Amino acid sequence: MKHKLRVQFFEADGVYPVSRGGEGPIVVIDADCYSDQPMKPHLKKRGFTLIEIMIVVTIIGLLATMANVVFTRINLRARASVFANDCRAFSEAFLHYAQETGDFPADGGPHFVPPVMTAYLNRTQWMRVTPFGGNYDWDNIDSWANFPQRPRAAISVSGCTMTIPQLQQVDRWIDDGNIATGIFRVTDAGATISYIIEP
Repeated sequence: MKHKLRVQFFEADGVYPVSRGGEGPIVVIDADCYSDQPMKPHLKKRGFTLIEIMIVVTIIGLLATMANVVFTRINLRARASVFANDCRAFSEAFLHYAQETGDFPADGGPHFVPPVMTAYLNRTQWMRVTPFGGNYDWDNIDSWANFPQRPRAAISVSGCTMTIPQLQQVDRWIDDGNIATGIFRVTDAGATISYIIEP
């Protein structure tokens, strides 16, 4: 609060009153300390509490988990798309050969290009590791004995590293959702995938 003041200046040889602003309490002031601004209270700096920190850490953990689930699904979808595109290209090549010769080539093996298919297949695409791990394999069941229940011709993946739940999800995307039927089939506890060309 601002007062009307009468200030006294003290000298060695006496007191000399000086009037300022009329009557009021007699106050001796230090002119350097006088201010029209009210004094502000000292505020203490406050840090985060342990509970607040724990809440933030929990939220970050939940967000990271959600992001990981989304990333895993996107990654699996991309693999399924590459696999489906590969199988479509390979199917066209084997069907083209069958139309020209009257039959499919003899059964091959993993990481092996049937010699008669060199003019039809993209060797680099066929020989690379598949999106599901393992290698592509040409299966001509006509050349197998004692397998009448199996499809006649298929492009297989030998040495698949995906889990059964992952393969079931892939089947839902590219086929009928059942890994035992349709054009996408899983055998050997998930180690072998078959993309059926001719049942």
